[in-house]
Amino acid sequence: MDGMLSGVPGEQFIERDRSGNELPAYRGKVVEPRNGHDIHLTIDMQLQDIVEGICEREWKSHQAKRVVIVVTDPFTGSVLAAAARPHRDSENPDQSTWTNHVYGGLYEPGSTFKIVTLAAALDLKKVTPTEIIDCEDWHWFEPKLKVWINDDESNGRQTVKGVLVHSSNIGTYKIFKRIGRDSLLDYAKRFGFGQRTGIGLSGEQPGLLPMGKWSNPTQKNVCVGYNLNTTPLHVALAYGAVANGGTLMQARIIDHITTPEGKVEYVPPQPVGQACTAATAAHLRDFLEGVVLEGTGKRASLAPEIRVAGKTGTSVRYDDKLRKYIPNHYVTSFAGFAPVEKPQVTCVVMLDDPVAKDHHDIRGGKVASPIFAEVVRETLHHLATRHQKRMNLAQEGGAK
Repeated sequence: MDGMLSGVPGEQFIERDRSGNELPAYRGKVVEPRNGHDIHLTIDMQLQDIVEGICEREWKSHQAKRVVIVVTDPFTGSVLAAAARPHRDSENPDQSTWTNHVYGGLYEPGSTFKIVTLAAALDLKKVTPTEIIDCEDWHWFEPKLKVWINDDESNGRQTVKGVLVHSSNIGTYKIFKRIGRDSLLDYAKRFGFGQRTGIGLSGEQPGLLPMGKWSNPTQKNVCVGYNLNTTPLHVALAYGAVANGGTLMQARIIDHITTPEGKVEYVPPQPVGQACTAATAAHLRDFLEGVVLEGTGKRASLAPEIRVAGKTGTSVRYDDKLRKYIPNHYVTSFAGFAPVEKPQVTCVVMLDDPVAKDHHDIRGGKVASPIFAEVVRETLHHLATRHQKRMNLAQEGGAK
C-alpha cells in the first residue's frame, strides 16, 4: 500500500534573474501536494507489545529455533497480535531474518491438524461423536499398509470424542480410513490449508498439501498432521472456523483507510467459504474443550469461569538439510480459542525444537499449552479493559 501511503509531492515552476530573485511574471503552474491515505491496522499495539514480550522470553527460555504466537478474532479473521522469533533485528543483522514466521514460516502441524480429519468424518456421517473406536494398545501394525502406528499411551476403546481428547494417532487413522484421501484433501482445502490466507503481506507461504500418489507411510501420516506444510496463521484461521460455527475467514490486517479528505473507508471481513457444517463445528468445540478439561491440553486451562478449547500438537522435527526426521527433536504447538460459549480470541503457539533436560518433556501439552494460557488470559483481560474504556467514553460523551 506504499502508493496510497506516500501521497503526491507538490511542485512549482519559477524563474529567477541573475541575482537570484524570482520573476513573478514568469511563475509557472503550481501543483499542490496531496497527502497520502492513513492505513489503520487490526493490530492492537498494546496487545502486540504483550505478545512480543512473551515470545521473546519463551524463545530465550526454551532455546528454540523458532517461536511463533498469533492471536486472531475468530469471527472476522482479524490479526490482533502476532510475534515471531527470530525476527529482523537491526542491531544483530547476522542473527536475524527477514522471514516473518507467522505467515512465511512452514512447519508440520502434527495433531492440531486432526480437527480436519474429524470434521470430514463427522460432516460425511462416517462416524458419530459417541461411536466407539478401538485405539489399541500403544502400537498397532496396519496389515494393509504394512506400517506401524504409534501412540504416546495406551488408549484402548475410545469414543470419537475420546480419540481427539487423548490425541490417538491409531484412532485418527481408523477414522481416516472411512473417508479416504480425496475427502481429507477436500476438507484440508476447505479449512484453508495449501492456499494463501489473503492477508496480503509479502513473503506469505501458501503451504503444501501432498497432492500426488500417496505412499503407504503417507497414508497414515497426513491424517495426523505429517507430510504437509502450513503456517501458524493457517492453523489460527482453521481453529477460528471451528470457533465461529464453521466459516473460514480471510486473514485480515487492514481495518479501515482514511482518505486525505478525512473520509473513512472500512475494510469489511471476508468469508472464504464453509469449512464444515455448524453441527460439526459444535461437536468439535465440545471435543476440543474436552482436550483441555481431561486430555493432553490441561495446562491450557484458565480460571474455572473461563471455558477453553484447543488441541496440542507434537511432531517429530524434519531436518531439510539432512532430509530426515530427527529423533527426540520436536515441533510443539497448541491451537485453540476462548471462551467456548462465545469465542472472542483464537490463539496459536508454536515452538520449533525447544530444549529440555528430558526429551519426554518436549510435548505440546507441556511446552506450548502454558504459553497459550498466558497469552489468552492477557488478551481477554485487555479486550475487557478496552471495552470498558470505550463504554466510559461513550457515557461521558452522552453526558456532555
